Amino acid sequence: MKKFLCLLTSVILSCSLTFSCFAYTPDTPKTVSNEYTQNGYIYEITTTEYNHSFYKDQTKTVSRTATYKTPAGNPLWSMTLIATFKYNGSSSSCTSSKVETKVYHSAWKITSKNSSHSKNVATAKVVAKLFKGSTVSQTKTKTLTLTCSKTGVIS
Repeated sequence: MKKFLCLLTSVILSCSLTFSCFAYTPDTPKTVSNEYTQNGYIYEITTTEYNHSFYKDQTKTVSRTATYKTPAGNPLWSMTLIATFKYNGSSSSCTSSKVETKVYHSAWKITSKNSSHSKNVATAKVVAKLFKGSTVSQTKTKTLTLTCSKTGVIS
């Protein structure tokens, strides 16, 4: 019985260590930049990279978020483009992309969102509208793009 418990404990520890090395964590710290609009509002752009080094080709998942904020820094809505890229030093390709949105202020509505990818580029486009009652008082269209070089550099 003692041997069985030792064996079972060994198997459980081995499995937990094996699976934890397949989990991915951000390898590159978030990079943040601001784009200012004419009315003083801000698009805060955040990019985070996740590497998956256990594949034969290098694989990287990248998220880029644009958060539309008031001049005081209060978030109104955001969009996040999430894309996965493969690269090997001689070529790169985007294998998947999706867009997620979040609304922080009830007067704003996301009226359209789509994402696409081709070759080594992922793109997302979102249309957000500010409503005053049933009338649209402001429309914002934002496009985010991610490109992966053959060596895995994201731009």
